[in-house]
Amino acid sequence: MRLPARKHVPIALAALSLTTLAVLVPTATAAPKTGTHTAAAPTTFPPSSTPNSTTPTIPSSSTRTTQTTPTVPSCYTPIPTTTTTTTTTPGPTYTTSVPAPGTTYQPAPGALTSLPQPTTRPSTPGENIALFGYAQASSTTPGYWATKVNDGYTNAGQDCRDSWSTTTRSADAGPEWVAIRWHDYTSVGHIVLHTTPGNQLRDFDIQVLHQNGTWYDTVGTYNYNTANTVQVWFPPRLSRGVRVLAKVGPSSQPNVLRVNEVQVYAY
Repeated sequence: MRLPARKHVPIALAALSLTTLAVLVPTATAAPKTGTHTAAAPTTFPPSSTPNSTTPTIPSSSTRTTQTTPTVPSCYTPIPTTTTTTTTTPGPTYTTSVPAPGTTYQPAPGALTSLPQPTTRPSTPGENIALFGYAQASSTTPGYWATKVNDGYTNAGQDCRDSWSTTTRSADAGPEWVAIRWHDYTSVGHIVLHTTPGNQLRDFDIQVLHQNGTWYDTVGTYNYNTANTVQVWFPPRLSRGVRVLAKVGPSSQPNVLRVNEVQVYAY
């Protein structure tokens, strides 16, 4: 056997090494790694409570909560809301002239040059003068209008068919008032005040309009009243109105003031 020359030995060894490596590398990468490692099994956790499988039920009409409508007094009629449609039709065109400064005019024949002045009206025995006047008040609860105090009915009820009532106010609020006035001067000497039984007006003044129409003169002052009907007599005087100056209501509702009727007589 002829051996290769010495100068060719390194080259042959290098070729042999590359061939051996090419055979070993695929084997190393393809062979599985030997050992004792195994894949971990999935872990499950039980639920904290048993799921509720009951079908929900809808509440019956007997258990359903309904919203109630506030009760409104039967005698309270709210102001109706109306819608008005207006159609405008073009009209004729006028030419006007502006009068010169200082121009004066004479009133037409029979025209009023001033408002009628109050006169003295004779009193009739037993006549309720308040029925001929108009009523006003410092405040009112809807339905409990001031006109209730001179409608001719002395009913003792406390709802809005029978009485005037103020709005609910604070305990330290000032006095409220309800007044009746008429056009002509009439002799006044006797006033009757009807309050609400169980809710009587406690502290109040009864006043008569002075003849000059500027202020009221007090003819009766009442404190801690418990009577349903109060009458006051005084020297007759000419007047065109009376007033109740209400200060404190009943102990149950001191901040609510009610008056059922006011009657005015000559004596």
